[in-house]
Amino acid sequence: MRKIILIGYGKVGRIHQKYLKKYGGNVIIVDRDKSKIKGEKNAFLDFKEAMKEFKNLEKPFLYDICTDTSQHFPVFKKIVSKDNNANILIEKPIVNSEKQIKQIQEILKKNPSVHVFVNENYLFSKILKRTLEEMKKNSFKRYDIYIEFSKNRIPDMKKGRFVDKKLNALGIEGPHIISMLFELYPGEKPILCSKENNALSSNIVYLTKQKNRICLNTSLNGKINRKNAFSKSNIDKYRIMTVIDKSGKAIVAQFPYNNSLVGKVTTFNKGVILKQFKILDNTMEESIKNAILYFSSKPKKHHFTYEKGVSAVKAIIKK
Repeated sequence: MRKIILIGYGKVGRIHQKYLKKYGGNVIIVDRDKSKIKGEKNAFLDFKEAMKEFKNLEKPFLYDICTDTSQHFPVFKKIVSKDNNANILIEKPIVNSEKQIKQIQEILKKNPSVHVFVNENYLFSKILKRTLEEMKKNSFKRYDIYIEFSKNRIPDMKKGRFVDKKLNALGIEGPHIISMLFELYPGEKPILCSKENNALSSNIVYLTKQKNRICLNTSLNGKINRKNAFSKSNIDKYRIMTVIDKSGKAIVAQFPYNNSLVGKVTTFNKGVILKQFKILDNTMEESIKNAILYFSSKPKKHHFTYEKGVSAVKAIIKK
């Protein structure tokens, strides 16, 4: 089994561990919080101690950064200082400032044998893929986009869940919705019309060159901004994308919510359902599986998720 160092063992780190093990990883955990690693085998409080598990010239197959976003760059820098041939998987967002983006780019330029994969798991969504296929089949040309990713995270915050003080609400769901926007409007550089982003919610409005409207909403208190036929007041986690073409056709993509891994893609024509697909969509497993395959192929360049991850942070930061 290939040895993997997982740095950061919170809720997301535990999900990573599950799939890293499933795809052949011998996972060594690092977390500064004793309570998080209590009872775990191969777990350390310090990165240096974890590295002592590797004898002679042996190095980890993969380093997986699942810390708070504020620690992504310091941990990345420490890894490269110890291993200039490192394979690095980084949870989104890759960093949370323009300065850190430049610093990572400089480090990678000096260390060309270091390779990066950003865990922007919605880029591997089967629901997103089906939506794009339906848009192509139905000849969508000019279309408005509404993406709403909301979840009530207040209970988790009270228990100490990490809150990104630099990127605010966009630090959690922002990379998802921005990355999907890149796929829905490839090559487009929409004009930013308005942007609100605070600790609990965000709302971004763009216009394309053809004056099509793009609205991106996220909320950490579970409040839904855009109501539609599929919204329900009792849904704690609400992730939905609506694409409306000028022809009158529309596609509503419902991503899995609560504990389900099943979502739907529904195509309408002037309000009448044409097709509906139920889809099993475990984006986290797909992303980590792709990361393992990518690093196993001995890559010569960074995975496409690296550029997408950097672009998403730039879009979030832009005023």
